[in-house]
Amino acid sequence: MSEKSSESAAVPRGAGDWRREAESLHAALGGAAGPDAVRAALGRFAAALRGADGSLESARLACYELLREASGEPPRRIDWELLETLGHASEPSELARRFTDLLERRALAQPVPRGPEELVRRARTLIERRADTPLSLSAVARCLGVSPGYLSSTFSRRVGMTVTQYIHRARLRRAEGLLRRSDLSLAEIARRCGFRTYRHFHRTFVRLRGCAPQTYRRSLAERREGAAAAGGRGDG
Repeated sequence: MSEKSSESAAVPRGAGDWRREAESLHAALGGAAGPDAVRAALGRFAAALRGADGSLESARLACYELLREASGEPPRRIDWELLETLGHASEPSELARRFTDLLERRALAQPVPRGPEELVRRARTLIERRADTPLSLSAVARCLGVSPGYLSSTFSRRVGMTVTQYIHRARLRRAEGLLRRSDLSLAEIARRCGFRTYRHFHRTFVRLRGCAPQTYRRSLAERREGAAAAGGRGDG
């Protein structure tokens, strides 16, 4: 396959905004762009994929060709495992998530961590950065190129909690920030912080913080009102 035909396969026509972002990502992968620039292009492409208005099959083809470009595999060799992974995505948001995970593993991930300290550091960074996505022990292990069992045992020994517990705490820290700074509904906060349902968010918040999210938000408001009233009395 020529370079020109490979590019046309990677960015099918008539695909809307995500096609333009695919072109940008293709250029970043094939040029001298650093990891940060590639990540930025990846983020834009994944966001456009989630709102894709074109053919899902065309989007799958674009993802497949971009991933092959990233891994440097011979174009004539069909990667059946990769096709199957992308083929299981039944909607644009799922395709975007699968593509992001795969590209981070193939093109952006650093070499497999050397030693338990580096593994734990990179796992924590990944969780903090992507706590709002459907993270799991298996997903984190895949991104880092290690087995779930090895990551689980190493992380627990070094951090004093499981990977899943750390994910929950990272999500709650985000939720607390939104409860302090926004007027978003509790259901929207749960969604933005990676919880599957509001019920799951509520149960986790109560278990780890000792009160319900609405109680936490109300106590923050009362403290702010009390501080404002005290300040007003002081001014008088």
